[in-house]
Amino acid sequence: MMRLPAVALAVLALDQATKALVRALLRPGSSVPAIPHVLSWTYVQNTHAAFGMFGEHPLLLGALGLPIAGFFLVAYKNVLAESPWTQLALGAIVGGALGNVWDRLHAGFVTDFVDFKVWSETFNVADAAITLGMIVLLLTTLRRRAASPPAH
Repeated sequence: MMRLPAVALAVLALDQATKALVRALLRPGSSVPAIPHVLSWTYVQNTHAAFGMFGEHPLLLGALGLPIAGFFLVAYKNVLAESPWTQLALGAIVGGALGNVWDRLHAGFVTDFVDFKVWSETFNVADAAITLGMIVLLLTTLRRRAASPPAH
């Protein structure tokens, strides 16, 4: 029953620790290759939502993140009996959302630093947790629907 809060706190802690490390070691806009031509650590102060949506409105984006995290917390109450995977997915989503909300409200931007050269955007631990959580949530939902008998 405590999976969601534990995962959310772990994601939030890892997200904030990695962002603090990046801010301590790199200057905004600087980049250090980790795997040449594949992966770099690139410090970006992101004032936009995912993929540059919604322009530069950190308070609006931060304010929107809180109800989204709240939605998943309410959804958690409805899935306590669901699979551990669903609970882990929701924990990852909530932790990631809270990590990016904290950045926006605290600094006015989100610290991004993972720069795969085959992808046009940089991202962070929170973004990865949200994305993986959504994928797991989708897969568990599809699996549950496939296993349940059709309604007449």
